[in-house]
Amino acid sequence: MACLWAARLWELPNIARVSLLLRRQSAVEDLQEAGGVRLHEAEMETLAAVQGQHIPLIDTAISYLLVCTKAQDAEKAIASVAHCFTPDTKIVLLQNGIKMQQHISQAYPSHKVYALSTSQGAYLHAPFDVVHAGFGQSYLGLLSPSAANESTSPDTLLHALPVQRMNIHWDANITSRLWIKFAINCAINALTVIYNCKNGELLHHPQSLRTLRALCEEIQLILNRTPTSPSIDNLFQQVEAVLLATAENISSTLQDARKGQPSEFIHFNPYLCELAQSQKIENPVNEQVIARFSTSFAKLAD
Repeated sequence: MACLWAARLWELPNIARVSLLLRRQSAVEDLQEAGGVRLHEAEMETLAAVQGQHIPLIDTAISYLLVCTKAQDAEKAIASVAHCFTPDTKIVLLQNGIKMQQHISQAYPSHKVYALSTSQGAYLHAPFDVVHAGFGQSYLGLLSPSAANESTSPDTLLHALPVQRMNIHWDANITSRLWIKFAINCAINALTVIYNCKNGELLHHPQSLRTLRALCEEIQLILNRTPTSPSIDNLFQQVEAVLLATAENISSTLQDARKGQPSEFIHFNPYLCELAQSQKIENPVNEQVIARFSTSFAKLAD
């Protein structure tokens, strides 16, 4: 996603400089050798002359920071470049995980922190060679509590983002959208690993469908008793709609399991378990899913 967004930002005429902030110097050298990020869309190919910077060597001010890491890496990634922030630096989070999003917005109270929830699809052919695979919707909204008494006009930030190319819409109540996305992730992602299947296949097998219905009921109960969550109705119907729309997709969690890579799972069902415990609600279906997920993930990663 970082390569996709960097390439789209580079296309904007009003952006002075777009850089990928990279953890390894060798990656900076690979980007330089490639001449930038190669972007594929339909039958078109573009070379975006995006620059790369090795994070330990960055000493220039950051105006806009798009955080494209996985959820478990986001806080550390932001901290690694925080010395380059100015009072006007804006932070945009692209991760899943309502707990992490809240932590970061609270950790940087003097900055505006935004969340960007997107269904844009992308994958890498090779390092810095990215395919824009699916054109979806993107929703941007303000998270930071420091901005509660300020103007929430999105104009400044939106002028710096590829609004049309990435189909970005302003959402004045982004937190509600993030809670619903969290609920849907809790319902889908772990089960795709447990049943080792594409999204849509969860609806076709009686056992997975029974588990999905029971899990949706439990998630809805927990979140409707969680004070910070919006009221959620008909969660199964919302999940079913997502599964039908993404029937051929392989969830990011299942992709991680098959590659033996760390996943964002800790930010989904285990956090749901924390919420249940805080409200003194039993969550046996979710607990069983967590246990089965650990076993299934380990088997796929072998």
